[in-house]
Amino acid sequence: MSVEEILQEITHLSEEEKSRVIECLVGPGLFEQQVDTISIREEIHNSSPIECPHCRSREWIRFGFYRGTQKYRCSECNKTFTSLTGSSAYRIHDKEKWKKYFSCLLAGNSLQRCASEVGISYKTAFNWRHKILRSFRDIGREKLTGVIEADDTYFRDSKKGQKVLGRKPRKRGGFVGHVGPTRDLISVVVATDRSGRIALKATGKRRPTSQDIIEALGKWVEKKRNPRRKTIFCTDQYTGYNAFARKKNLLHKRIPSWDRKWTTKKIYHLQHVNNVHSKLKKWIRQFNGVSSKYLPNYLIYFKIQEIIKEYLDQEKTLLKYSLKKNNTYLPVNKFKQHFNKQYYCT
Repeated sequence: MSVEEILQEITHLSEEEKSRVIECLVGPGLFEQQVDTISIREEIHNSSPIECPHCRSREWIRFGFYRGTQKYRCSECNKTFTSLTGSSAYRIHDKEKWKKYFSCLLAGNSLQRCASEVGISYKTAFNWRHKILRSFRDIGREKLTGVIEADDTYFRDSKKGQKVLGRKPRKRGGFVGHVGPTRDLISVVVATDRSGRIALKATGKRRPTSQDIIEALGKWVEKKRNPRRKTIFCTDQYTGYNAFARKKNLLHKRIPSWDRKWTTKKIYHLQHVNNVHSKLKKWIRQFNGVSSKYLPNYLIYFKIQEIIKEYLDQEKTLLKYSLKKNNTYLPVNKFKQHFNKQYYCT
């Protein structure tokens, strides 16, 4: 009997019989390790229309099974895929270690400690961290509403891990706060509302322009058609926020830092967004410096940590978020190109 005939016969088996066949082929240990990750991804996969991760087409046919997962073939591009294709877990061989890695990510462990606890190499720990963090992009709470506070903060431009700096090395303790943007600083636009929802994005080596602010906050703030403009936008007196307020039809309150009467009513102020700045900088210190080209991923890391702290089973929630989309996979050999491009775009 040929392989094609055997595969054809397997498709007629029941689910229990298919499981037994898979156990015999790949071993019971490997099959049991993959069940949790696969079942979560398949649950997400089947709850929405199935799309080809290669061309986004919804025209497909079932094409047998691969290690216990349903396999599909796209009718448009003729490529095959499973529920894991394109997700953060795609091409991860040891699913048990991969699942265990989430507890280290949740604890904010260093890469060296992650590698030691999970039983993987330092390089694999680095790759897994950024595969997972990339899968969290565009995942967050609902859009910002009500009284929204926005302001920009700054981080030193870091070339950590690079052998050629292109500048003189800096000394520790040479920078406290900031006295205006320079080419040595990376700006980050941060916005939050009174319900604790957060939006943040690195915008580049300059104070953010009006276009930077629109790109950073646009999808997180809904445009209101109501002429009364119930959504209120609180910022400092920097004019870059004016265009965003007009575009989203927001009632813009510009808070002068020198006038304390704005905060006496405890309605219009920037205390919440300044608190987010403080928490972000305190949180990021545990990593002993973050390279600027990886800063966008660490901003996502901070945001997802703030979101999942409300959940009881945080590890499972983190795992579900990482498997939510099937267009986040990035091959390891493209990491350098991707992050360098990301850095020069900020």
